[in-house]
Amino acid sequence: MTAHHASTLCQQCGLCCTGLLFEYVTFEDHELGNVDVANAKVKEPGKKTLPHPCQFLDGTSCGIYVDRPKKCRSYACTSRQKVLNGEMPIKDGSAVVSEIQGMLRELIPLSKESLGRDYRKTGFRKFAAAFAKSIDKKLRKELVPSEVEQKTVILCFEIIKIVDRHFRKTSRLNTYAQLVTGIAYLKEQSQ
Repeated sequence: MTAHHASTLCQQCGLCCTGLLFEYVTFEDHELGNVDVANAKVKEPGKKTLPHPCQFLDGTSCGIYVDRPKKCRSYACTSRQKVLNGEMPIKDGSAVVSEIQGMLRELIPLSKESLGRDYRKTGFRKFAAAFAKSIDKKLRKELVPSEVEQKTVILCFEIIKIVDRHFRKTSRLNTYAQLVTGIAYLKEQSQ
């Protein structure tokens, strides 16, 4: 039953293909021979990358599930692994997925207003990196970010904390912790 629950969790989620956890997936030429891959880039001879958000993601499901690359077949996020091992009930895993999906929906208008683009076009990881750079520049100039930018920083920080805890470790946690601290410091200084 735990294998069924782990599979159910994946079908509810799909976040590993959105650009939240990875910027791309690597595959070998022969792996997707039957699939029309429009966005693949050559990484090295015989290997290509498929940028995320994945062109084959259909809602939360893989549109090429039977033919998906080996990297996709073998990936198991922390939550899926815990459900599979019986360490986490499916309802807890589903609650984590619902929580982060809700936060990502909140981020849509904020990303458009704060950086001028919908984070879903490039994926969260690329958006978070570019946004962090823009806020860091403001903080270095001792400029307090706008209210929308502050909300975006805090929301990104909360998303990254959940990603680190339930999906995979990321290098962005410290960056966003520093941004939150920097904003708080500047706001305190300006009062």
